[in-house]
Amino acid sequence: MQATPEVWVPPPGPPSPLQARFEALETLAEGGTKIVTVGYDPTELIIVDTTVATTPITVTPNGGNIGNGTVNNVVPGVSVVEETWTLTATSSTNFTVVGTTSGAKAAATVGTLYDNGFLSFTIVAGTTPFSAGDIFTIVFKSNGTMVGVSLLPGSIVETWTMTCKATTSLFTVVGSVSGSKPDLTVNSPYNNSIVSLHIQTGTIPFLTGKVFSFQVQLANPETAILGSGYTQNYKELTGANLTEVIYTL
Repeated sequence: MQATPEVWVPPPGPPSPLQARFEALETLAEGGTKIVTVGYDPTELIIVDTTVATTPITVTPNGGNIGNGTVNNVVPGVSVVEETWTLTATSSTNFTVVGTTSGAKAAATVGTLYDNGFLSFTIVAGTTPFSAGDIFTIVFKSNGTMVGVSLLPGSIVETWTMTCKATTSLFTVVGSVSGSKPDLTVNSPYNNSIVSLHIQTGTIPFLTGKVFSFQVQLANPETAILGSGYTQNYKELTGANLTEVIYTL
C-alpha cells in the first residue's frame, strides 16, 4: 500500500549527510516503502541539562535593615520541610517567625537560641540595634539528588521530567515522547526499560511539586543515523510523523 508522503522543507544550502538521508526516506515513502521509527543506538545519545542539587539553606537579610546583626547557626529540625521562613523585628529584641508552609510560630528573642521543631537559629545583635520592620529570610530547599541516570536500548531523543507527588516518597516519571511511566520510589533504583536513575533524599525532605529533569540528545546529529541496526527517530528531528517499520540505510 502506498505510504502518504511527508512534507519536509529542507534548509538552504548544500544538503548535509542527515538531510540527504531524509530525502532518501522521502523518496522511498513516495514509492510505497513503509518507514518506522524504532529508536536510537544508545551509544549515539547523550544526557544534558540534568537538574542539579540546590543549596539546602540560605539566610538573607533585607537590604533595608537598620540593625546590622545576623542570624547564626541555622539548623533544620526534625519536622523540617521545603519552605521559606520570614523573621520580622517587632522591636530591637524580638522577631516574629512565619513559614510559608508551617505558618506562624512562637516569636524569637535576640541572643537566645530559638527552636520550633522545624528549624533552630540564634539572632545575634550587631553594633547597631535592630529596628521594627527589619527582616531576615531563611530558605530551606530540598537537597536530594538524582544520580545514576543511564540510557537503555529503548532510549530516544526527548526530555524526562520527574515530579514529586503528594506522597513525597513517590515521583511521577514522564517522557516528552515516551509519555507517562510507572512512578519512581525515592531511595530505590528505578528502571522503566527506557531509562534508569535513582533519586535520593537529602537533609531537607522533598516537597510536593519538586521537579528533576534531564534531556536526551544525539551526540552527533549529522552522522548518528541508523547505527547498529537502529532506525533514526525521524519525527524528533523533522517534525514529520512516520509510523510503521522496515527501513535500513
